[in-house]
Amino acid sequence: MTKLKKEKFKIGDIFSIDLHNGEFAFGRCLTYVEYGHIVEIFDYFSTEETFEIEAVPLRLFPPILINSYTIFIKKKTGKDWEGNWKVISNDKNFVINDKDIDNVFFSYGTGPTRFVVNIFGETVGTIDKEEDFKYLPYSPASDPFIVSKILNHKK
Repeated sequence: MTKLKKEKFKIGDIFSIDLHNGEFAFGRCLTYVEYGHIVEIFDYFSTEETFEIEAVPLRLFPPILINSYTIFIKKKTGKDWEGNWKVISNDKNFVINDKDIDNVFFSYGTGPTRFVVNIFGETVGTIDKEEDFKYLPYSPASDPFIVSKILNHKK
């Protein structure tokens, strides 16, 4: 049986994402919720796996819930379980503020009424099924989905 080791991932961590095309994208962990971590992906790309936090670029798209368990887990062999994401530093001065979370909501549910959740995983209201498209799904995304989303939004 293959042994697995989970890399520690915490709020303020800056990470790189291998886009599998010779480039890296970068992001920061905003919060932890029951299903994973909510992260922001920056509109910044490089052929090197380095990032300077002093000049934080804009977000590429609204924050997203990731499956941090499978993304940041390593096999005993040193290979990644899913994708190639690495924590490269921590923004020790990072404090989430209103500009980070304004209008960032997720939705879940299967019936005619859906629930709206804020960036801290707190249910803040309900919506009709027809309004569900306005919100991000409150379901953790995996590496292939996120890499595809990044490449589709990249300029």
